[in-house]
This record gives sequence, C-alpha cells and structure tokens, in this order.
Amino acid sequence: MRSSVPRGRPLFLTVPLHVVGLVILGVDVWGVAFWAAVGDSVGIGMVTVAVAVILGLGAMLAADARRQWLLRRPRAATGALEDSAEGLRENPEVQG
Repeated sequence: MRSSVPRGRPLFLTVPLHVVGLVILGVDVWGVAFWAAVGDSVGIGMVTVAVAVILGLGAMLAADARRQWLLRRPRAATGALEDSAEGLRENPEVQG
C-alpha cells in the first residue's frame, strides 16, 4: 500500500537538474546582453523571448527548490516552529 505523503526527488536527480537549469539561465542572461547589443527588431524580439524564459525557468527552479527543502527539512525544526506559534497564540502578552 502506497503512502499519501509527498516525497521529494532523490538528491542525485535534483542537484543535476538544478545545475542544468542554472546553466540555462546563465546562457539566457548572456543571450539577453548579446541581443540587446544587437538591437533592431530581431534583437528586441530575442530579448523579449529570453526574458520570458529567464522568468519562467527561474520561477520553476525556485518553486521546486522550495518544495524540495520543505520536504527534506528536519521534522524537529518544523515541530519547534509549530510549538512556538502555538505558544504565541496562547499567550498574547508574549507577542510584544
């Protein structure tokens, strides 16, 4: 029977995927600089496409990195945060 708890990707897959994504972002940043220097209508079109790729891929990498971090962080850390939040709700004078 399978568990319904979400699991993260193994690190041997996650790290290379993120490295490849960051390399693609670096090449795209260089492409933006290059096509901005070229200018004209072709340059402006290529810069627009490259910026869209940078924003989309950057958002996907950030969201996946956050998800992987949340799935892999130590359970004691999450429990401590939840306990401290409960303590603040129960004792309003502690909130400052």
